[in-house]
This record gives sequence, C-alpha cells and structure tokens, in this order.
Amino acid sequence: MLPKSLNRCIFGLALIVIGSGLFLPNITALFGRIYQGSDFQNRENGFSAYYLAKNLGALLAPIICGFISAEYSYGLAFLFSSAAMFSGVAVFILGKRSLIHVEDDVQCNKRNVAFIYLCLVAVIPLIFILLKLEIDGSVLLAICGVVGVYLVFLLRNRNSVERKNINYILLLLGVVVVFSMFLGQGGTTLNLFIDRIVHRVVFNITIPTAVFYALDPIFMLTVGPLFLMVLIRITKKCNTSLVFEKSLSSLLLLSLGFGIFFIAAMRATHSGQASAFYIVLAYLFFPLSELLLFPTVLSAITARSPEGLGGMVVGLFMLSQAIAAYFMGGIAKFGKIEFALDSLAKLQQASMHYEYFFVGIVIALFCSTVIGFIAIRFIFGQRFRFIK
Repeated sequence: MLPKSLNRCIFGLALIVIGSGLFLPNITALFGRIYQGSDFQNRENGFSAYYLAKNLGALLAPIICGFISAEYSYGLAFLFSSAAMFSGVAVFILGKRSLIHVEDDVQCNKRNVAFIYLCLVAVIPLIFILLKLEIDGSVLLAICGVVGVYLVFLLRNRNSVERKNINYILLLLGVVVVFSMFLGQGGTTLNLFIDRIVHRVVFNITIPTAVFYALDPIFMLTVGPLFLMVLIRITKKCNTSLVFEKSLSSLLLLSLGFGIFFIAAMRATHSGQASAFYIVLAYLFFPLSELLLFPTVLSAITARSPEGLGGMVVGLFMLSQAIAAYFMGGIAKFGKIEFALDSLAKLQQASMHYEYFFVGIVIALFCSTVIGFIAIRFIFGQRFRFIK
C-alpha cells in the first residue's frame, strides 16, 4: 500500500474510533434509560433484543459488503457502509421525538456542546499518531491507570450504596474481560485450526473457513430466541434475575464449546484431520454463552450505574472489551503453529499442539468460574440479585 493511501486508511480508522466511542456507550446508556423504572426482567429482555439486532447486522454486513467488494470494488463497499450509517442517523433524528422522556435531565448549553465537538476534532490527529506508531498496548495501559485513579476518587465521593453498586459493576466487567478474551479466539486460533486441521470438503466442494465463523450469528438468530425463552421461564420461577449466576455460567457454557474443540483436536491427533461436525456443535455453544452474559451484564450495569454516570459505566464496559482484545492477542500466541504442515506427521503434531491449547482454555474458564463464585460469596458476603 502506498504511503498516501496508508495515511488515508489510518485517518479513516481514527474517525471510526471516535465514532464508535461516541455511538456504542451512549446508545447503550440511552437504551437503558428507556427501561428506567421497569423491573429487571423487562430491561434484560430489551437488551437481549438489542444484542440479537447487533448480531443480525454482524451477519448481514459482511455478506453484503463482501459481495459488493468482490463484484465491484472496495471503494463502493465503503461507500455503501457510509450510506447505511447516514440512514441510521436519519432514522434516529426522525424518531428522536419519541425519546424525549428518556433524555438526560441535565441539558448542555450550546457553549458546552461546541467545546465537546472542538475536543473531538483535536483528538483526531492524536489517534492518527497512536495508530501509526502502533503503541496501542502502552496507551491502553495508561488509560487503565487514569480510569483506576478516577474510580478511586469517584468512590470516595459517593455514598455506601453507590460504592457497593460500582464494586458489583467492576466484578461483572471482570467476568466480561475473561469471557471476551477467550471468545475472541474464534477470529484467530479457531479459524486457523479449522483452515488447517478440519476436513471441509463436502460433495467435492471445499467449504470456506469464513462459513464456519458465520455459524455464530446464525445460531444466535435461530436458536438464540428459544434459549432466551427458557432463560426467562427459569428467571420467573426463581423470582430473581440471577445476575452473577448467569454471568458465571456463561464461562462454563463457553468452556463446553472449547471442550468440543479439544475433542476435535484429539481425534485429529490420530488421523491428521477432524470432522466438521465437531466445529458446528462447538459453535452452537458460543452464541448461547454470549446471550447468557452480555444482555445480563448490560442490563445490570445500566440499572445500577450511579446517577449521571450511565454513559461512563457503559464506557467502562467498552474499555473491558479493549482489555480483553489485548489479552486475546497474547493468548493467541500460545496457539501459534510455526512449522509447515506438509505431511501427516506434521498435521498430527499440530493437532496435539491445539489439543493442549484448547484444554488449557477449558481449565482457565473453569478456574475463573470457581474464583468468581468464591469472590461473590466471601468478598461481597452474598450473591448479588435484583429482586422483583
């Protein structure tokens, strides 16, 4: 890529970073305010629908944009993405009147709004430099330090109930970090395992690796609603939302998926290849574990965020995702294969390497679940539940 084209690409990424930072925390906080005053079950149902809608977009976007880029050009695919974003803004503006009752009580004057936009413009070159220098790890560490100091200051100036709620939120975000850094292996190590080890030929047609990765949103949208119906019935019978119970159980469900990958790797150790059936079955557990965790956590943190800090708490949720992505890269290095797979013996050796990698993840997820339950029981003294 030519230097000028690379600079344009980095500049575009900088704008996407700012746009994502503005959109995701605020839309989630606004969504939480819609259910302000509602019971926790309705709030969680709403966030479940929100999460399903996100996955519908995650399924359609690569299909549509991939087709446009393959048949026409990347530029036209990017142009289509921009047009879709503008249409979303138009829908929000047209429907904004129906959200008047959930707007913040504190209204910013024009001077404050102008100052915010001025700061955003000033941040663009800073993000551009950070992306070009590839020092994201150091920046993330610095951000975590600043956020940590701010949280200490925040806790000192809040009452005991708000401090307790912030502690609960931080524990939930810890679960999110552990879950996301292992779930993220789907885009790295798991894809490489499928590409190298899994038998993907059906009726003399080789199934692309990307098709298996698309199983996550497909199962999310097909099996997910049925799974949510079961969760709702269980929650109603227990007369409580089971926030931590569901969050930690998502780690166990995710470990089952990786356990199936372990079985696939173990079978490939003998034959050099694994059946695609194991992959399909494993990917069934991943979206179910996501539905068990993310709607519950988003609902809980927006319900328990201190007054006026809803956007900041959701921002912490996004920061936890960034931390997970950083650790995800480090974990993926343990699953790296650094030799050519040009013989059956090499394929078997690689399968054994993946076997150790997957069983390590299963053990790590199980231990994290146990530690989480111990932390809830002994550090906080009780299980955290939203009683109807």
